[in-house]
Amino acid sequence: MTEGCPTRIAGVRAPPTSDTWNDGRLHFVDAGGIPVRAGDWVVVRDATDVGWIAEVVVAPEQLVECPFGLQTLSALPTVVRVAEAHERPPARTAGAGLALLGSLELPTWTTVTERAGLPPSARQSPPEHERKNQQDDG
Repeated sequence: MTEGCPTRIAGVRAPPTSDTWNDGRLHFVDAGGIPVRAGDWVVVRDATDVGWIAEVVVAPEQLVECPFGLQTLSALPTVVRVAEAHERPPARTAGAGLALLGSLELPTWTTVTERAGLPPSARQSPPEHERKNQQDDG
């Protein structure tokens, strides 16, 4: 438990498609006894009994200090349970971002490492997407 906090606090962020709590900010919630890790999707219930889905972006073990005064802790939304697979939002795709990156015509991984003057033995292998591009080109 984080020093100075009488409860386990996690940081969550609602997905962009959420109607509730969707302001892009990190929201702190009381994780209670539910084991959560960064990347988990959870069902959260707030003081007005509204439930919403959120992704854990800061696990309780990652918090260094209690982010609130003790009086605020009772008003924190509570993690009810880990979300089921069918409740989670669809995975985000690279879509437009990947198309933009491709349109920039940046040099390939191999070209970048050659220009950096690295000997072949010191070069790391390129990222998987770059290996696929090289295979497609060859």
